Amino acid sequence: MALGTLRIVGTDDDAIELTGRIGADALLDVDRDGRWTRLRIVRPPNAEVGGRLDLAGDLVLRVPAASDVSVRAQQVELALEEVTGRLDLETVAGRVAVRGAPREIEAVSVSAPFELDVTTPRLRVRSVDGALQIAGAIEDLGADTVSGELTVTADIAQEARLVGMLGAIRVTGRLAATARLVARTASAPLEIHLPPATTPAGAAEVVVRSQRGRFADDAGPSFDATGPRGGPRTERYLRGETARRLELESFDGAIRILRTVSSRPTPSAAGTAESFSDGSALASEADSP
Repeated sequence: MALGTLRIVGTDDDAIELTGRIGADALLDVDRDGRWTRLRIVRPPNAEVGGRLDLAGDLVLRVPAASDVSVRAQQVELALEEVTGRLDLETVAGRVAVRGAPREIEAVSVSAPFELDVTTPRLRVRSVDGALQIAGAIEDLGADTVSGELTVTADIAQEARLVGMLGAIRVTGRLAATARLVARTASAPLEIHLPPATTPAGAAEVVVRSQRGRFADDAGPSFDATGPRGGPRTERYLRGETARRLELESFDGAIRILRTVSSRPTPSAAGTAESFSDGSALASEADSP
């Protein structure tokens, strides 16, 4: 699809239904190959190369909820809802929004911002300069952007690997007791929010690496690696006894671990949104030291 909007909705029906409109110069190509149904918005075969064509479409595609969905698009406002199969998304530009509980997500774009609110065992998302906003509950997360901001409010049950070379990284989601968070920037700030270190949910083994940046933990050490004698520098310390591990790295961006307060329980390592560990509730404002 070249331009316009595409909304894909998972339903309880067995049929595939496409509604909406396509541009006056566009053609709809439908092809079935075994269990796959392929829908394409294409240029007319006799269209002049480089000519201006009306290819814009505004479409709603309803599919069986358990379907695996693959999208290839140039510039499209893409939204997916309630699809529980595997999602494979590739765009050049245009906003991408996903909501629901897909079995797995692979998503890549040049400049599209992603807004993901999902419960899934595995998510991989990459954008060159689009912002990434990730919410929900995820077991295994990989997110990578060169210059876009990366914000994670999702609960992490197993592992999160985050790269934001020139874009800031901010993590406020809960980490399971055995979760591992690896986050790296080149020069952008890196900010991790954890509960008080005196609570089970705030305990962590922390490894920090910096070449020329500053580091501060509201409940731990601070150092300044700027200047001719500053770096490279690595700090390793414990915020209480736990298997939770944070590995934070930046060349010259500031790294901070900030205290956050919540009354929600932490996610268990074995599950996602509906599964929680017993006895590891975060401290509330009233009982925080």
